[in-house]
Amino acid sequence: MSFRNATVRLGAALGAAALAVVAVSTPAPAAPVPHGSSPGGHSGIRVVAQGQTVDGGWVEYTGAGAITVDGTSGEVGAQAVEKVGGGTWAYGATYNAGGRKVCYSQYEHLTVSHGSSVEMNGGYDSDWVRAGYVSYARLAEYTSATCKAYWRK
Repeated sequence: MSFRNATVRLGAALGAAALAVVAVSTPAPAAPVPHGSSPGGHSGIRVVAQGQTVDGGWVEYTGAGAITVDGTSGEVGAQAVEKVGGGTWAYGATYNAGGRKVCYSQYEHLTVSHGSSVEMNGGYDSDWVRAGYVSYARLAEYTSATCKAYWRK
């Protein structure tokens, strides 16, 4: 075996080992909690405040679980997915495998561009997509802080 072939084989082996370390050490994204459930024995969501504007809406909540908003009633509850602003909005909070609270907001609208955002513990995430796609904002923190979720179009 030539020096060049040995170097190529060693480089390939080191690259594969580095890739394996990255694949093993990269945390998996937290899966959304089924609507109306409370994950892992944690208390459910408690809504602190909510509101709607002409082109969006928001909710501020504590705890972990998943709920949706019925935009026609003005009430928040643990229900099936409801329609708001002509689209479908789901939001909630859960805990990932590392023990971090994951706050998420997702909104889908079939006819207009739209977005979703989350705020928690001074952090912020936002997404904006064209019609027919789901916007997905997510934030993970070691905290029990209040989560704020938003949708807009």
